[in-house]
Amino acid sequence: MNILAIDTVTELCSVALFVDGRVTQRLTDLSNSHSRVLLPMINELLLEAAIELSDLDGIAFDRGPGSFTGLRIGAGVAQGLSFSSGVPLRGISSLAALARRCEGNVVVALDARMNQVYTASFKVTNGNVVSLGAEQLIPPRELQIQDDTIPIGNGWRVYEELIELTHEEISRGDVNATPLADDILALSIPQFERGEVSQFNHGLPVYIRDNVTG
Repeated sequence: MNILAIDTVTELCSVALFVDGRVTQRLTDLSNSHSRVLLPMINELLLEAAIELSDLDGIAFDRGPGSFTGLRIGAGVAQGLSFSSGVPLRGISSLAALARRCEGNVVVALDARMNQVYTASFKVTNGNVVSLGAEQLIPPRELQIQDDTIPIGNGWRVYEELIELTHEEISRGDVNATPLADDILALSIPQFERGEVSQFNHGLPVYIRDNVTG
């Protein structure tokens, strides 16, 4: 199975490719460069793997929540590639993608700016990520974890002064983390194997906040 994955929802822009059981990834942290570098990064990975776009079995993209501009770029490129090649799409939650890095009860928080975070809770067992509730946009002061909960995501660090957590609680997780394409890839592979796909015009981003651009 050959899968391409795209992540553009934070300052980092990343692309990952799964071919014959091997994963390769490219990323850049050049500010506001996503629209300029995304397609060249994809072409570079395909060229290195000696495959064409039409050889893919699926295209996965980070459907958010995250940066509005990044979401539009990533979803637009994924839709365009899917339309031109006929390769099916799969949108993956940025929060679930981060949660998969942990094991146990996880609370993900991504910086949403404007003193807010995108957050959701998950149960992760052997890489299987199960949502424990809806994705939310909340003030960081409302973030909470229990004794057995693992915090992950840069929202915990960006708003550290507003979140009443001990050093021990913070150190249990990765509070600087943001999702990458290999996270999206890892969650998408079993979904593509099960045939859980969308056509190009149904690969839509998830904003949560709907009244701000940028």
